[in-house]
Amino acid sequence: MLAEALELASDATERTATSINLAAVVDDATALELLTGLAGATAAAARAQLLARAGRVAEAWQDVESGLADASPREETMLRIVRTGLFMLEGRLYEAEDEATRSVDLARAHCPDLLAHPYENLAAIADAVGDHAAATAYRAAARDDVRSWDDLNARAIAFAEAGDRANAARTFEAAYRATLDSDDHTTSCARAVLAGNLAKNAPDSAAAVDWATEAITLATALRPDPNAPVDLADVLVKALSDRAHHLRHLSRFDEALADVEAAQGIHARPALRALKASVLVSAGRFAEGAAEARAALDLAYAQAPEVAAAVHATLAELADATGDRIEAAEQHGLARALAAAVDDPVTGCTAVLGLARLAYLEGDYSRADVLHAEAEALVGTDPAILHGRAVVAIGRGQADEALRLLESMPADGAGTPIRAITGHQLRGLAAATAHRYDEADDRYARAVEVAERAGLWHVVIGASWWRAESLLRWAVHTGETAGALSRRALDVALPAALAAEAVRHRFPHGPLRERWISLAAAPATRTALRAIGALGEGELAAAYLDHVSSPVSFAGPVSFAADEAEPGARAEIAALPPPTAEPDHLPYAASAFLLTETEVPGFALPPRVRPDPRTRTPLDDWIDLAERRYGFPVRGEGVVSSW
Repeated sequence: MLAEALELASDATERTATSINLAAVVDDATALELLTGLAGATAAAARAQLLARAGRVAEAWQDVESGLADASPREETMLRIVRTGLFMLEGRLYEAEDEATRSVDLARAHCPDLLAHPYENLAAIADAVGDHAAATAYRAAARDDVRSWDDLNARAIAFAEAGDRANAARTFEAAYRATLDSDDHTTSCARAVLAGNLAKNAPDSAAAVDWATEAITLATALRPDPNAPVDLADVLVKALSDRAHHLRHLSRFDEALADVEAAQGIHARPALRALKASVLVSAGRFAEGAAEARAALDLAYAQAPEVAAAVHATLAELADATGDRIEAAEQHGLARALAAAVDDPVTGCTAVLGLARLAYLEGDYSRADVLHAEAEALVGTDPAILHGRAVVAIGRGQADEALRLLESMPADGAGTPIRAITGHQLRGLAAATAHRYDEADDRYARAVEVAERAGLWHVVIGASWWRAESLLRWAVHTGETAGALSRRALDVALPAALAAEAVRHRFPHGPLRERWISLAAAPATRTALRAIGALGEGELAAAYLDHVSSPVSFAGPVSFAADEAEPGARAEIAALPPPTAEPDHLPYAASAFLLTETEVPGFALPPRVRPDPRTRTPLDDWIDLAERRYGFPVRGEGVVSSW
């Protein structure tokens, strides 16, 4: 899993964090190779330990001293623990003792989960000089100083309330470990609660799923007890909700829905109905998600007003996803105001980022700047804000600034498919803006690959369109390879266009269907026709025009002329990921291409169209390819004459 996360990592910070985690579970030589060249104090501490074990003590000292220059309190504690070990290796025990004592003070103040390490160093120093009584006393002090689980839990809660999620997670984990020595009912209940707290404060969705699963397992195994210190049913519902929230981010939608429905079977809460709506939407089941969101809004106003802001934010994303910017702006505005009223900065940030997105899609970059600053004031630096600022930089023609912003992204949410897809797409867009088309194509191809691997077929359609557009622009700017590039664009664009057009038959007739056509099907069709035209494929063009003319016509006039704007400058740009949401809040809709999963009764796919129904046309092979690539039918089984 860590190796896959490293492959998905789309920025330097994310790669550093994942490499450090991976280094902890491989052999020393491989670990040192992973950590070589990585920046940051945590990487320096980990690398110094490996260098010392390899006998490269001078290099280890260099890493420790350079890391101390800009270390946080926790990082300083880690580096000083390593520094103590280096002093001990060189026999400088007085200096080692001073360093270990300083490490105890730092750990006690900032990171109690690390306290055992400096105490063990002090004990080892005492043993080395023959003072075994002092060594025993240091080990006893470690047991006394490392607080009980309830003290650690209280400290972790304080970290969490102060917004320090990293230290909260570490201290919750120390509290969890402190419960492992006892299996009495009270301590076991505490262990379930602590696992749930760890799920809420996990560094990424994969870790959150693991901790939520632990909480579910523990809460399910414990017998009901009216005298228990916690409500086990409540612990179970929260853990199921948390796991569903993060499974959604990992694109494991069936599992997420199962968890939500299991939680609803225990307690019917407005927040759970809202969460179900978000899972349905992210899975591409648009109509069901919209119905759930409306029902959740009614429940929120009747029973839980604090949830209403999050539901309005989701309704805004549903509107934006289907091209209704006016409705999206209204819903985002309501979410923003309600979130401020109930002091909900996460939902408020989601709404503000939605408004920023609408602003930059309209080319109002100054307003987007103001809104991004407002979002940052609510939650601090967040990947979604940096993504938005990168789009604005690209819109202003500042590709290098966009890439700098993307490289500075923190590792929160590392490894989630949508975050990786968005990172690749924006890097591709920045490269294309700078006319580095080979780099852009590589990034777009990676985005498609991640979406395919995650089963996000609706995102694959949009990402493929981006890639085909870039290939066609590349062909315009090149000479002898233009034909080959246009052929590659056709291979990407035509199956995507056929799939996008087929999806219209999954919508009930009405505005939603027409907005889908305008948002996804028409642009994809236009790009496919441009690719066909660039290759001079007259017979294929005729067959494809017969194909697109056979179902309901497009809503409004559709131009098939080349559009000089990059995909990111138009409404079809993918919606960007949200700030990390609290588990009880409705998550942000992650993709701009949100569809219904099941066929709408009464709307069958139209048949294939041929001049002679008995003779296959060049388009038939492309239809077959699209059905294999996307995994659903593009046309019905019948064949009719085109005239």
